[in-house]
Amino acid sequence: MGGDWREWVWPALRAAAVEAAGLRLADVVCVVEPASGVLEVLPAAEYAGWPLAVASETLERPLDKHGGRVLRVVMRTPPPTVRSFGPRSLGLV
Repeated sequence: MGGDWREWVWPALRAAAVEAAGLRLADVVCVVEPASGVLEVLPAAEYAGWPLAVASETLERPLDKHGGRVLRVVMRTPPPTVRSFGPRSLGLV
């Protein structure tokens, strides 16, 4: 999960799986625990209730682009950071 986040390939695989399951990217959040390498795809509403969750305003900001077709990835290292991947970087165009 380290290195330059712009070179990650797994977000495209996760986004394709989410859409193949009939879900919208705007309705999920990927949560990554970098120390353990654990990756979870959760409903955004469930993540909002987590302790130390990223503020909803911060998490929702990337959805303004691309009609909400954005995969949001929360890196849970203190402080948590959010990376967003649009349809072009996810190969969904």
